[in-house]
Amino acid sequence: MEIPIHVAFDDLEAAKAYVGRFLTIGDARIVECQLNPAFYTDITRDCFFVQLNMHNNEATAYQVNDWHRSELAIKGHYFFEERQICVYVMARSENEAIKAVCKIRDDVKQKQE
Repeated sequence: MEIPIHVAFDDLEAAKAYVGRFLTIGDARIVECQLNPAFYTDITRDCFFVQLNMHNNEATAYQVNDWHRSELAIKGHYFFEERQICVYVMARSENEAIKAVCKIRDDVKQKQE
């Protein structure tokens, strides 16, 4: 859904005053959002999705390039699928990603014991 933007303010009260001032835009909506949000900018690492067997080192890694999965990688998101741990991770290479996920898997297994 696209929201047409007619004017932008960095202050909510100023936006309300603007909308209140002009009767012709009485149906205007004020949408609050963060200006200049922080985002991941390390250009030396890419986002990888790694599926690693919980019982051996059999792994599959895919480089993924979208904002949502990069955010998951930064947060250290992982989940389980059958006998695999699936992890989004930031790494310089596929091999580095697999090594990082092996460590995550080992840490998870240790916590489960």
